[in-house]
Formats: sequence, structure tokens, C-alpha cells
Amino acid sequence: MYDLYADMKEELKDERYGRYELCRPVAAILANLLYDKRPIRKKIKRARKLLLLTPRYSAAADIRGNVFTWSVTRDDHKRSAEDIQRVSTYQGQGFEFVRIPDITEDAYKTIDLAALWSAARLAWRSKQRLVERFYLFCAVTYAIKHFKVLEKKDLTKRISRLVTYNSSNIPECFLAAACRAEGGIATFSLQHGFYYAHRESPPLSVINYENVTAQYLLVWSDFCREQISAFHELHSMARDFEMLTAGYLKFGTARPRPPVIQATRSQPHIICLLPGPKDEQGCVELLELLCELPTDYLITVRMHPFMRESKRLLNVLPSQATLDENPYLADTLSMQHFTAAVGFNTTSLFETLLVQVPCAVFLASSNSFRNPEIPEFRTVEELITLLARADSPAALGDYLLGSETFRYPELISAPDPSVYLQEPSNLSGCGGRGIR
Repeated sequence: MYDLYADMKEELKDERYGRYELCRPVAAILANLLYDKRPIRKKIKRARKLLLLTPRYSAAADIRGNVFTWSVTRDDHKRSAEDIQRVSTYQGQGFEFVRIPDITEDAYKTIDLAALWSAARLAWRSKQRLVERFYLFCAVTYAIKHFKVLEKKDLTKRISRLVTYNSSNIPECFLAAACRAEGGIATFSLQHGFYYAHRESPPLSVINYENVTAQYLLVWSDFCREQISAFHELHSMARDFEMLTAGYLKFGTARPRPPVIQATRSQPHIICLLPGPKDEQGCVELLELLCELPTDYLITVRMHPFMRESKRLLNVLPSQATLDENPYLADTLSMQHFTAAVGFNTTSLFETLLVQVPCAVFLASSNSFRNPEIPEFRTVEELITLLARADSPAALGDYLLGSETFRYPELISAPDPSVYLQEPSNLSGCGGRGIR
């Protein structure tokens, strides 16, 4: 799927609407359509709605001066965004905290013939199949209408500095792209998950560091920065944004504190951290493996927010397992002592390192991350062996997550953020896939 996405993005690399580049905002829409696993009929219906949707920007009055935007509705993500905004405000930055709702949430229906015509001409030039051309037609139509609204409301002229929670995805990608086109507005995007180079079958989440519309991506660690660079090099892609190492995103109340250990626990206690819906089969594989552990092993299972009602997973829970019901992982890690954490394809797994809980990666059929610093296991025997000598080097959390660094207020308030750059610039074009 990524190859198709990259091909379509490559076709868009020189396309513009007035002063606004269409490539990355349209690519964000296309990625969400192409990676949608629902039947084509439903995907076409979803795309067709874009032809009528026009954003309202009901929060336009709050978009002024230094602006911090977010759009996700997950409580843990909102909490992270609020922490960054709170600390920045405390240190005198004075950012307006504004939610940009989903494109279907704050919109009205209207037909824009000029946008339809421009989009139709672009889609006609595409070399893709008819269904992908239709997706392109719908995505470009919506993007043009979105930029028209931003221009009509004169939003970019009221913004001094913009920090987006995720400038790589809709809807924040449009405001970030418009501010960048305006010129003179520093634009930033946050890393909100563990970013690493996907070498095979990149998932939808790859657009988080492949499709950045802001000028600066604030990354957690040098490790993540190097992984992002490696992905672009692997796919022969030019990168048209800069990276600044800002440190671990979670701060204050969102960062776990080590629990007080009153006595040495002889009974192993594992926390199992499961990824989202796309990895359901791998989750089943891991839970079935944990069922083979001796019954005196304690197991706490924390499911992804979108998987908590999955009957398939609930049916394979180990008999001695309990479900973690805390809203935030930080609270669980602060209240209990765990021997080790196990999981795959989830940022949560590495967050346990912050409280010196060793972690191990399960080599599920869909696992996409391997690093020599992190132990791995395939069988229950390998897991038992790992638990017997579980260890968490103090520097590992800082190496992977940048847990000892927090430079957000400093970076987002700098008159010239480029003075903090740590590697040569590699700016060129939209960032589409190059010739292999």
C-alpha cells in the first residue's frame, strides 16, 4: 500500500493552488483513504463526501498570535499536548491552545465548481487506476476548498508562530502548510509516538514523519532523528523539513514516577502492552504465548484504546491475567512494580524504561521494530529466560526516547530555530519518492 501512496504523492510534487502546495495536504487525505481496510464501496462513499465538505473554522477567533493546535480526541494524546502548552505558557510563551476539529465535525456542505474543475483536470492527468483517480479528485477538491477558507478568514496573517500536534495529517496539515506559504511564520510539529524506520510494508503511521507540512519536526531523541533520516535515504526521498531534538514529549503529570518497592517480589509480574487494530493477529499470538506461562506468574494486560472491546482478544486472555483499566499508562507504572514489559509495535512498551522496567519485544508476525539494544523472544521458554535476568540500563530510555531532555519552550520560542539544527539541511521539493 505504501508504494501506491508514494506513487500518487510523487505525481503531486509540483502541483499547487495559488501559492499553496497541494502535495502533502492531499497526500494526508490519500493515505487515510488508501490504508482504509473497508470495502472499496465504503471507501468511495467516504471519498465522495469530501466533494461537499467545507470547513467552518468555528474557532477562528482563537487563532491569533502564538498558536498551539491539536485535533486528536484520545485523552492520552490531549494530555501530552496540554503539558507542552502548559509548560510553554508558564515559561512566558503565551500560546493559544486551539482544537482543530475533524474535517467532518466542523463543516458545512457546499459545491465549489471552480475547485471541482481544477481537481478534475489534475486527476485526469494521473496515471493511476480509475478508483485512485477518483480518490485524488475528491482529495484535491477538498484541499482547494480548505485553503480558500483559510485565505478568506485571513487566518495566517493573524498567526505569529504555530505549533501543531501533528502537521502530517488532516486537518492540521492545511493550517501548517498555509502558514509556511505565508512566509515569516515559524511552524513546528510534534513527535507523538515512537518513530523508527519502517523497512518493509510501511504502515499508515509512517506519514507522521514522511509527510510533515511544518518547517520543523520536534523529535524525541537523536535515535528517532537518525531513524527518520534513514527512512528517507532508504526510499530515496528528499526531506523538506528540519528536525530538532526536543526530548521526550510527556512531561509533568503525564510522565510516570517509579513506584516505591517495599519488598523484593519473588513472583514475576509482567505488563503486556498491546498495539492497535492493524496488529490484532499479532496480539492474539502474544496472548496465546502468555497462556503457556506458569500459573503463578502475574500478568497485567493493557489493550490499545481501540481494542478494549475486541472479543477475539478477550477470548484468549491468560487465566491469571487482569486488565489494566487505568486511563493512563503512567498511573499504572506509578502504582505497581513490574518485572518486565512485553509487547510490539507500540510506543507504550518503551515508556516502561522511564521507571526502569525492562522491556522485551515479541517477534509477532507483524512486528516491525528490531533493535539490538532491546531483548526479543519468540517462545515462552525464551521469555522465561529473559525474565530471570531482566535488566534495564539507565541510559536506554534516554537513548530511545530522549527522556532526560526537554527543550520545547526553548526551541519554539527561538527567534531563529535553525540555529539549533544538528545536521546539514536536505531540503528539496515535496518529499515524494525518488527514482530507485
